[in-house]
Amino acid sequence: MAVAQANVLDGLYSYLTADSTFNTAIGGSGSAAGRISFGVADFEETLPYVVFNMVSATFADTMDKGGYEYRVQFTAYDDTEAGPRAVADLMDKLRTRLHRQQFSVTGHSNMTAVEDAPRGPFKEDDIWRMDADYFIRGFET
Repeated sequence: MAVAQANVLDGLYSYLTADSTFNTAIGGSGSAAGRISFGVADFEETLPYVVFNMVSATFADTMDKGGYEYRVQFTAYDDTEAGPRAVADLMDKLRTRLHRQQFSVTGHSNMTAVEDAPRGPFKEDDIWRMDADYFIRGFET
């Protein structure tokens, strides 16, 4: 039985927004969720913000358990006043919060995130962005 992709995305979002340092870094205040969204952010959104998307999902039977690996891409955006260092700092905070950390997802054992392939910073239309992919791995409970 496959665990719903929505559960993985909800668990990931809940884990990220539970950290006040990360939320403050992306424009939130204290424990309130900052500007992080799944899919597409509103183009009128105040910078900085982070968007994440599911890139792929792999399912395999491993040691008689249903193993799962999701590839999720995060993109951090900030304005030109702050420059390329601002998006790199956002990605550093994401790495601190997520890389090799475990978080819970409904229907899964704890999932672990591993960073792969950071790219950037890049400047597009006067906005700086930086991308990083994460493998999110776990087993069905």
